[in-house]
Amino acid sequence: MTCQRSICCLSIAVLVASVGSSIGDCDERIPRPLVFVDDPAVSATVEELKPDWNVSVNVNGERREIARSEYVLWGAYTDNDRSSQILLVDDTVLVGDIVRIEDTSVTIASRLWGEVRLDRQLVRCCFISPPADPLARDRGWQSLRVREPADRVLLLNRDSLVGKLLPTTERNGGGLFGLVSLGIALSDTAPATQVPLEEINAINFQASPERESRSECLLGFHDGSLVASSMLTRDESGMTYITTAAGASLQLHTDELLKHLEFIQPRNETIDYLSDLPALGYKYFPFLELAWPLGISTNTLGGKLRSAGHVVFQGIGMHSTSRVAYDLDRRYRRFEAELALDDHAQRQGSVVYRVLVERENESGQPAWNLAFTSPIINGSGPPLAITLDVNDATHLALVVEAADRADTCDYANWLNARLVR
Repeated sequence: MTCQRSICCLSIAVLVASVGSSIGDCDERIPRPLVFVDDPAVSATVEELKPDWNVSVNVNGERREIARSEYVLWGAYTDNDRSSQILLVDDTVLVGDIVRIEDTSVTIASRLWGEVRLDRQLVRCCFISPPADPLARDRGWQSLRVREPADRVLLLNRDSLVGKLLPTTERNGGGLFGLVSLGIALSDTAPATQVPLEEINAINFQASPERESRSECLLGFHDGSLVASSMLTRDESGMTYITTAAGASLQLHTDELLKHLEFIQPRNETIDYLSDLPALGYKYFPFLELAWPLGISTNTLGGKLRSAGHVVFQGIGMHSTSRVAYDLDRRYRRFEAELALDDHAQRQGSVVYRVLVERENESGQPAWNLAFTSPIINGSGPPLAITLDVNDATHLALVVEAADRADTCDYANWLNARLVR
């Protein structure tokens, strides 16, 4: 097994050395949905991503300049369920292998990013063997996000070792050939324990002091990397440099970046996502006894919002039959969302979505009115985009009701549910 691991890591090293050439299976830019704040969505390719997160796009052969404030997102993000991945403290995910650990740094090798040396305090964990099941994978990531007082190595047999990860050496296979083992000191007096990498499921690094970080734009890539970006710059040689929200530095040739870029979602000051706003109240009406919680940027099962194999980062997850209300205070002009049952419903489930809006009536009294009722939406259907007038509205209520087959697998998502100021 050690010999096979060395051969595998050597292959990674060869790939890293050839990062300047074509990477992965992406050979051309594919038109993807561009969702606007005010206009209907179109299919577009991104021709240029600018430092201010404005984009130049090609729509049916016509080049258009789109300001950051004019669009909600472009494309869709698909996470990786097969490769080793590193999670940074700002929720950036880099697909690659750890090849070296030092006292102050962690070095990874990635087919997309090449060799990247990261400040050890910026690395939260490494998921070496993510589960194939999306919900199990989501829950695995959630457990790894817990801030640990010491380094922790989680084994495939579900045991864990807690202590201090030691700097890697040639004994661990560090450097060119990648890691074949890790050393961890379980106490100050005990000898180091060597753990073969093939027995490790994940690695948690000791929690570093919390630092303020603000992502200006999420960037998703073909390999499953997801970068919470704070700054983007380019130089005359054609390289693009990305600074993550926590301060890590990544670089990629601009042509390669555009070829492998599949998702852009900037921070947009003209919209507020419901998942970022406090709910006035949530009520679930159980069919029997089981209670389902409100999902904030998650489905009601606690996993990521998923639709058609893609991950959605903003939205609300609800189960039939339930309702939730929000205070609008006349601050918004439109409510928008995409309605779909979560992928975990697996073509089951069927619900009806309703939206109620409260405004003052002619006598100055607050009155609720039904603003929208969806057709029956089931687990096999595509997302249904809606846009509703909420001018002068004081409150908004979202309702999910059961349709066919009682409430079985009624995992209803309000994807990218947002209010336009």
